[in-house]
Amino acid sequence: MSNYVKIDKDSNNWPGSDRGFNQRFVLDESNIGAGTNKGVYVVTTAQDVVDALNTANSNHDIIPGDIRVVSGGHCYENFVFENGTTSSKVIVDMSTMSGTRIEMIEGKKYLVVEPGVGNWDAQHTLFSLFGKALPGGSCYSVCAGGHVSGGGYGLLSRLHGLTVDYLSGVDIVVNRTGTFELLKYTPSLMDSVEPNSATPRDLIWASKGGGGGQFGVITAYYFEFDKLPNSPEYAMYEAATIPWKDLDSPELLRDFINTYRTACLELPLQGFTLGKLNWNGVDNKGIEHGNDIVILIQVVYGDSTSHSKANGGVDVVAIDRATAKAAIEKFFSHFENARFLKTTRSGRKGSVANLAGHPVNAVIPQGEIHDLPWIDVTQALNGSGDNQNGKYKSANMKESFTLTEATGLYNFLRTIPESIDPTIVDIDELKQTIVQIDSYGGQINEMDTVGNNSNRLCCLIRLEDMAA
Repeated sequence: MSNYVKIDKDSNNWPGSDRGFNQRFVLDESNIGAGTNKGVYVVTTAQDVVDALNTANSNHDIIPGDIRVVSGGHCYENFVFENGTTSSKVIVDMSTMSGTRIEMIEGKKYLVVEPGVGNWDAQHTLFSLFGKALPGGSCYSVCAGGHVSGGGYGLLSRLHGLTVDYLSGVDIVVNRTGTFELLKYTPSLMDSVEPNSATPRDLIWASKGGGGGQFGVITAYYFEFDKLPNSPEYAMYEAATIPWKDLDSPELLRDFINTYRTACLELPLQGFTLGKLNWNGVDNKGIEHGNDIVILIQVVYGDSTSHSKANGGVDVVAIDRATAKAAIEKFFSHFENARFLKTTRSGRKGSVANLAGHPVNAVIPQGEIHDLPWIDVTQALNGSGDNQNGKYKSANMKESFTLTEATGLYNFLRTIPESIDPTIVDIDELKQTIVQIDSYGGQINEMDTVGNNSNRLCCLIRLEDMAA
């Protein structure tokens, strides 16, 4: 007996089921009427997925693009809750498939993660039960379904690589002969994958970074337990605000980004940084209406902050508290020496750095290094921000910005768009506009796990552009 629940536009829980984190995209009700097979199917088991899709396709009228998959709802574009002319007609909602378990397969121990498991729940479970960690993202409500299949990047990725580097097997629902069925791709088959080879190996390769919902519906991810990184013991972090008035030209913004890039290159792989270039438009009276720039660094330390090349990548030696503290101080010294950070640490005490947006959403006291157990820091920095109407883009950067690029960025972040009428639109709503620069590279570029399909390109920094 099937246990899935079908929601259509006449259901009382349709509002909210018809959209994800980004409120900009909402399902077109005209495509999903009561009494049809179209709608949102909420599933709790792999068999539910099979049954739901076969029900939805009972008239054999499903075409490519009609079926979309959601787990945490953090797909920021209209790839799931599409409201265009070719709107989605069947949504498989996997948010309630949120279990983790241990299985023995072929004599080895595996961690099995279902697609509805959120980042924070996964990290807390791994830490509490096993003293392990996955190098996944910091937004607590992002779920494994799209996160893993898209690569999986987070604050431990420079040390341990991407989440997908540890993927050993998948259960996936596909339609090969006109009927949907569940296929179980064992870890031994995953390990022997060769890109561009015949099915099923090409499907396995696509599952290791090819993006969510592309070729089938993944119902479980398998990670070889003994290869999972140990969770760090401790983490230090510090944040500082840099006033836009001290970067009052495109040339200075370019120099700031170059300084940031240099500071990131000199970090130990236990370090992760992000720089939030917040929008701060100036009106015709010279009044600023946004937020200043914020930079944040986290460095993990302890006996468990090493990495073995036996698990891919290169060997990394663990660091202690003194080394972590020195790394943070060296990071900020780059900005102090370049006169971008003009106040001393003691001079910044009593103020706070507001890290609006995501992947890190927090208010952090300035002027001190915060030193806590790693799991507590992970919880403190795991905000996702509020649901909102937004536009998001990202890019992996191999080089820093040219002056032409910095000029375009500066003009965008320091002006109020001419299309905005301040008598109609509250200018302060533009404060959610951010260009975020994250540290990248390190082990991400070094991991040589078989069959990884994630696009790395030897990148050094990662850009995330957000406007709400």
